[in-house]
Amino acid sequence: MFALSKVGWFLATPSNLFVILGLIGALAAFLPRGRLSRWGRRVAAGMLVLLAILGIAPVGTWLLMPLEERFPAYADDGTPLAGAIILGGGVLPNISLARGQLTLGDAGERVVALSDLARRRPDLRLVFTGGSGALLGADAPEAVALSKFGATLGLEAGRVAYEQQSRTTYENARDTRSLLAPDADKRWLLVTSAWHMPRSIGTFRAAGIDVVPYPVDYRTGDGDRWWRPEPSVSSGLDRVDIAVREYLGLLYYRLLGRSSALFPAP
Repeated sequence: MFALSKVGWFLATPSNLFVILGLIGALAAFLPRGRLSRWGRRVAAGMLVLLAILGIAPVGTWLLMPLEERFPAYADDGTPLAGAIILGGGVLPNISLARGQLTLGDAGERVVALSDLARRRPDLRLVFTGGSGALLGADAPEAVALSKFGATLGLEAGRVAYEQQSRTTYENARDTRSLLAPDADKRWLLVTSAWHMPRSIGTFRAAGIDVVPYPVDYRTGDGDRWWRPEPSVSSGLDRVDIAVREYLGLLYYRLLGRSSALFPAP
């Protein structure tokens, strides 16, 4: 199931899908003149135009905004909390281990939030959940790299409990629950990227864990960005890919019964 889902995500990612279709169309265009050749040229040209539109127009921003606005930024209202669960996705484990220093990726704010909570909230238990989501190769688990270089963030030994087997959001929730004892039935902060929060909240609720959203790593909200063209085609396509993956993930998880709702709400 894991391998199948990874292949499915790869093929369903808009930038991958449109490039593949464009290549198929380009190959078909080289066939002897005929209906298939004409079809190939049209498909290749259409995919190129579509990639340009999605990469330059702020389509990704429009798609990300409903995801990121679904749950407000965390505000401490005094409600008792057992601890915080921080989802992986922000650490580059292989580079960290190869270079001998902690290296963070695009979602590194998740780890920054972990460090901040460890400093400001000594009363909270902290759990970091993140294995390796790689389909090919032997990537090290994120939890291994973070535990080795945690001192970089001011994390004392034993301050964080690490779960290093999970490969997906569903497995994050499933495998983390055993680490929460004896406080599994209490409330926990859930730290992840704002655009990933709806699917994460739904998954953890379905696993029977009472979580309070703590969104970080916002990709929208900078004033007039919602109408301005993207600075590069690659950045625009990246936003579209992230958003579409999340919407498909919400649907997929709901159909499999892994989420408490199709589009979880506060």
